[in-house]
Amino acid sequence: MNKLRHPFGIIATHCVSFFVTLTTFAKFIACIFSTDSRLIIYPGDVHFGLLFNTHVGSNESHCGSEIDPRGVHNAMAAVWATHQINTRKESSSNLNIGVYLYDTCSSSEAAERQSVRLIAHLDDIQAKVCRNNKEPPLFGNYSKLFMFFNAK
Repeated sequence: MNKLRHPFGIIATHCVSFFVTLTTFAKFIACIFSTDSRLIIYPGDVHFGLLFNTHVGSNESHCGSEIDPRGVHNAMAAVWATHQINTRKESSSNLNIGVYLYDTCSSSEAAERQSVRLIAHLDDIQAKVCRNNKEPPLFGNYSKLFMFFNAK
C-alpha cells in the first residue's frame, strides 16, 4: 500500500507546483490588463521605482476617484528631491537620478500588481545605452517592507 501512495504523492506535488505557477502567471496577466493607474516618469540615468497611495476608495480592479493628498504630497516630494539632487550636483558626474512613480490605490492587491509591473519594466527601462561607456543604470524599488535594486 505504501508503494502505491508514493506515485500519487509525486503527482499531487506536481499538481500543486503547476497550480502555484499558474496562479502567479494569472496575477502577471491581470497586472498587464488591469486598470491600475499608469506610472509617472521623471526621467534620468539611474532610476528608482516608488510605490505611493495617491488614490483612496479602491476596489480589487479599479482605483477610487478620491485623491489622497498625503500620497500626492509624498510623490511630489520625491520628484522635488530628485530634481534638487540633479540640479545641485557638485561632482563631475553626468548621471541624473530618475523616478518611476506607481499608484497603489491604498490597496494591497493593487500594490502587488504595481510591484509586478515595476519588475516587468526592468528590461524596458534598462535597455538605454550608457553614455561614455559608464556602468548601466540601476533601477530600484522602495516599498514599506523592502527595497529592490537590479543592475545589468
